[in-house]
Amino acid sequence: MDRATWDWQRLLERRKKVLGVDVATAAANIGRPIYVRVRTWSGSGQPTSSETNTFSFSEGTWYERHRGPTSAEAIAVHLEMLNQLSDQWVEIYFEIDLDPSTAGGLTPDGVAGMLMGFAPLRRRLRP
Repeated sequence: MDRATWDWQRLLERRKKVLGVDVATAAANIGRPIYVRVRTWSGSGQPTSSETNTFSFSEGTWYERHRGPTSAEAIAVHLEMLNQLSDQWVEIYFEIDLDPSTAGGLTPDGVAGMLMGFAPLRRRLRP
């Protein structure tokens, strides 16, 4: 994998702005909490056991699932720590949760609007 062209490297370089500015902007644009799910596993790419850390940004505050309040800086440190590990795979998802009634009632324009709400993240992570 060429780390110079992979989104992971750009995320690491820009993590403070992504977590400190862009997630808040996306949450405001969409009007919903943003979740950042970080799944890690060791090995040659085929997960045998994995760990998932879930962070949420809601109403101006970061939280870590099962732990409580956290900060953009603490999440940035966690990502940097993961980058230092050898033989470690990482998947990161920036997402929102929708209950079935909300998802079922979305129009194509509504879906497009939600996706466009993530534009600040996409702009920051593109080369």
